[in-house]
Amino acid sequence: MHPLRHLTFIGLLALLFAVASACASDTEPGPEPVLYDPGPGCNPIAAEWHCLAPYPSDFFRTEDGVRIGGDAELFDVIGSAPIDPFAAHRPDGFPKLPQIIAFIPGDIDDAALAFHDAPAPTLDPATSTTLLLNAATGMPVLHFAELDPRAIEGERRPLTLRPLVRLDDSTRYIVAIRGLTSLDGSAIEAPVGFRRLRDSETPGHPALEPLAARYEADIFGPLGRAGVPREDLILAWDFTVSSEQDAAGDLTDIRRDLIERLTASPPAVTIDERVDDPSEDVAFIVRGTFEVPLYVDADGPGARLVRDEAGRVVASGSVARIPFSLTVPPSVAARVAGDPLPQLIQYGHGFFGDRSEGEDNWLGETLDQLYAVALGVDFQGMSREDFNAILTDVGNSPSDAFLFTDRLHQGFANFIAAAYAAEGPMLAALAADPMTRDLYDPTHITYYGNSNGSILGGTYVALSPHVKRAVLGVSGIGYSFMMPRAQPFASLLALFKLFIPDRLEVQLFAAMSQSTLDRIDPVTYAPHLLTDTYEDSPDARRVLLQYGLGDHAVPNLATELQARTLGVPLLSPASYEVPELEVREGSVDGSALVQFDFGLPAPLPGTFAEPPTVENEVHDGVRRLPEAIEQLGAFLETGVVTAVR
Repeated sequence: MHPLRHLTFIGLLALLFAVASACASDTEPGPEPVLYDPGPGCNPIAAEWHCLAPYPSDFFRTEDGVRIGGDAELFDVIGSAPIDPFAAHRPDGFPKLPQIIAFIPGDIDDAALAFHDAPAPTLDPATSTTLLLNAATGMPVLHFAELDPRAIEGERRPLTLRPLVRLDDSTRYIVAIRGLTSLDGSAIEAPVGFRRLRDSETPGHPALEPLAARYEADIFGPLGRAGVPREDLILAWDFTVSSEQDAAGDLTDIRRDLIERLTASPPAVTIDERVDDPSEDVAFIVRGTFEVPLYVDADGPGARLVRDEAGRVVASGSVARIPFSLTVPPSVAARVAGDPLPQLIQYGHGFFGDRSEGEDNWLGETLDQLYAVALGVDFQGMSREDFNAILTDVGNSPSDAFLFTDRLHQGFANFIAAAYAAEGPMLAALAADPMTRDLYDPTHITYYGNSNGSILGGTYVALSPHVKRAVLGVSGIGYSFMMPRAQPFASLLALFKLFIPDRLEVQLFAAMSQSTLDRIDPVTYAPHLLTDTYEDSPDARRVLLQYGLGDHAVPNLATELQARTLGVPLLSPASYEVPELEVREGSVDGSALVQFDFGLPAPLPGTFAEPPTVENEVHDGVRRLPEAIEQLGAFLETGVVTAVR
């Protein structure tokens, strides 16, 4: 039997018997017999449509974490081989930015769904077709809804609700869908299980009766108070967001331990070489290493975090030597006695790149204008050397596909340690060479990243005890939110489809993966980036977000979501007025989002949930715009975001 079982064989026989009995009688039908069998481990509210959907759902949340089914057989519902997305890290709830997936068979008319260009109707419980409600406050959450545009005839087409703000930790949310019709105009009816819960027809049913009291109190009650008639509902369910400790505890434990260690004993630094005139816009590059405590079991790809008996991450007892590079532009190399010290910019590289990206000509040109030095370190876990190990995990053990996040914890530790090294030991080691003596100002350490360097930068800067100002170029939050709209993820999604042939289940797997990705995703750490900062953080941290309309690699929606979550305004002038985001004119003495228009035709890449197949100039172009460079230079120096001329 195919592993994806919407109804068990016994359940199908029971339904056939019920149909035959109804056809054989001319008498008025009585109540439906208790024959509906959702199958073991399936969510009974819509199991005839799909065993796991809707997802996320508190149906799958247990006292010891999220579990999909109770045995390996049930994991077959999302693939031809057993897959447990939570095997290595079983979360106590669901992601901070969940991709909320329902499957409703048939051809749905999406005209009634609020799209991301006009999501405001989702804030009106009285009229919105889809509703996401904070169960504690009763307040609706801004979101949009869409059908998968990539589904071809014969494929199951998921309906996905995508929040446009980060959800609150340890908070329960209610999802409701109503008023949908088919393309032929006919109303879409509720699935059997949910209809019985809605219509109070659960007595005696082994799967539904245990849910009835909670549905009445926790779902139908709040929806009714919000003005949603229960008889209108096609589906409704709830889920609880994971706790902050569950998602961020490993990294914050590492941060706390590392700060204590490096404050007492700064990292040892060794200078290996100075390479002169590597390119036209780079005067010289200094390469070396610094020491960092290891929090993983090996210094290489595939490393896993080391834990004590209580499950908390601890230092392994080993030390790694982490390579770094310093990129020095001509303006800094030409300095003379009495000139001000250059600032030091920690640079974050892109998707599966490495520190050598900080040695590129384009960055050298930028550094030359800024009178600054760049410090490059690999984001271990998502660097060039990790790529093959990740592909191997995805191909051979899909359950481990996202465990590169373990090594990425070490990558963040390395970035923190690099700043500690730069404060003193690095300068001391550089002093042996007259060309590198007093190379930068150790009190003015900033951050600049693009693409994945800005995405991971959102996490790093929140954790950093040193960085007070950061520029995040073409950034975003929420990896699973980005996946269906980002060109770099196209090959990953195609790889998923090799072992999960069903498009609906590929999306379910991607949605489940966010629970692991939350551990390193900036969406988790956003509440601590600008406000409620972690202990030992610098005062009054500020960020500048720069992005271009129509980015093929990082969807504009993810950048705008980051700005909305951080509470930063959009600086005017802007070609596109971002929904539910404050617009500010003139300069901003603080943080802001700045938009650059490359004049691409509509619809822009990222408008719909299909990864762009063609690259464009936007993603790499923003960082090269003279006005963007001028703006980031002024911001890193003064903390003021100036309007683009």
